[in-house]
Amino acid sequence: MKLLFATGNVKKFNLMKERLKEFKQIEVVMPKELGINVEVEENGTTAEENAILKAKAYYEKTKMPVIAEDSGLWVEKFSKENQPGLFVKRVKGKEGLSNEEILNHYITCLKEVGGESKARYKTGVALIDEKGNLHSITIEEKPFLLTTKKSPKEYLDGGILDIISFDLNSKKYFNELTEDERRNRYKVIDKEIKNIIKTAF
Repeated sequence: MKLLFATGNVKKFNLMKERLKEFKQIEVVMPKELGINVEVEENGTTAEENAILKAKAYYEKTKMPVIAEDSGLWVEKFSKENQPGLFVKRVKGKEGLSNEEILNHYITCLKEVGGESKARYKTGVALIDEKGNLHSITIEEKPFLLTTKKSPKEYLDGGILDIISFDLNSKKYFNELTEDERRNRYKVIDKEIKNIIKTAF
């Protein structure tokens, strides 16, 4: 059975394939493999609502099982106006910012609250099965420390915020995590996505 993952992000796609590799009956595919592209207005108020919007749009287009996700970032000490929420890479309504501009914005906001704050990502996942039934969930990932102190390791291919995101378990920045440490960090989301797959299929 083919399961369409509603994303154009190759890195996210590969991560989803890795997560679901134990389900031998499922082949995860990307929209571009099917030659389709769906414009989705992500105007939900939560990550779960946006994931549902994406899943429904792609299901209407393909009539095949679809999984979609969206995420947001919440920082404990940030004021309401500085809270990134669903717009992690948008600053005061501006999009298309460079990595440096995004990083500088977060560092400036962190300096205003003492240089660091606990934070967490919330991920919404929506799945529409073969019968058109919707399954969705919001997953709160492990809290971590967002800090003005940058990792000494060079930024590579992760999110730009990885160099100021400090994992509280391994005591390492996100961009310094080994594969095993990264998998351990994502245990919660891995488990919940597998559960929703088991429920749907």
